[in-house]
Amino acid sequence: MDMLVVEHLERLSEWVWLEYSHLARFWEGELLFTNVRSPEERRKLERLGKVEQRSVVELPGEKVVLDPRGKDPLRTEDTVGKMLVIGGICGDFELHHRTEKFISSRMEAEVRNLGPRQLTTDTAAIAVKLIAGGKRLEDLEFTDSLEIELDRRMRVELPYGYLLVDGKPLITPGLVELLEREGNP
Repeated sequence: MDMLVVEHLERLSEWVWLEYSHLARFWEGELLFTNVRSPEERRKLERLGKVEQRSVVELPGEKVVLDPRGKDPLRTEDTVGKMLVIGGICGDFELHHRTEKFISSRMEAEVRNLGPRQLTTDTAAIAVKLIAGGKRLEDLEFTDSLEIELDRRMRVELPYGYLLVDGKPLITPGLVELLEREGNP
């Protein structure tokens, strides 16, 4: 399997850590976190993969950037021998096209998409792994959003795409517990 590059564009919050840990368990090839400026965050991320202080835009090599604004969907043949780049970006309710702004517009690379929806970082990485392994994007199913019931009085809607496995969303392990803690101090 080829190299997955996560361009780290957030602080390493507990939510981001959960997603990174989840994607690291799924990825079978080389995993590289780039743009990690904080020494503390570099030390922590070294438990999951390689870490680089520089941005992916500064690194040599053939790259494919996964960007919702990419014209063409990712295909298996796009992944061979290339750095597969996803943004480590926490999404907002509306897309702000930060992958394009901070990554794909700043370097020479092929730009592909994983569909029109905003995916969580771990969902994007898992989808890339499946496509690199021979699946077609059109064979993968995603939610458009996800509603989680924290208790009988409170629900949280996450406006991100999650991969469906056997008809059920593949949720980041520990995320529901984190949301429960944050919602019930």
